[in-house]
Amino acid sequence: ERIARIKAETNGRGADIVVECVGRPEVFPEGLKYLRKAGMYLEPGNFVDCGSTTINVHEICANNLRIIGMNNHTHTKYKTVMEMMLRTKNQFPWHRFFSHRYPLSATEEAIKTSMTKESMKVLIDPWMDDSQFCAD
Repeated sequence: ERIARIKAETNGRGADIVVECVGRPEVFPEGLKYLRKAGMYLEPGNFVDCGSTTINVHEICANNLRIIGMNNHTHTKYKTVMEMMLRTKNQFPWHRFFSHRYPLSATEEAIKTSMTKESMKVLIDPWMDDSQFCAD
């Protein structure tokens, strides 16, 4: 049902990008079916070993899919860190950690930029107005 919904919303094409944030390996194969040909699958959800799952590797090759795994910290620390950042936002220049900032409409460009040597931390700001954005 979810796969049909994605296909219907994209005129049968499939999603450009799928981000798996659930952290359950058994959802991984379904996420692959959401993608369009040459789509990108971002996998930050399984950053601890939750077991394995079965996938059809041919599906990846036949559809020219890109899979990117990400891992650098545990999910239990997000809330604590965000609260600390909010508490200290007037004392510490957190914005200086971000080398690039993009509106939601420029997500593809943000992802491409994040893969360059010139980027440190790329921020996609869903509240950023497109008129505030200036491409390099």
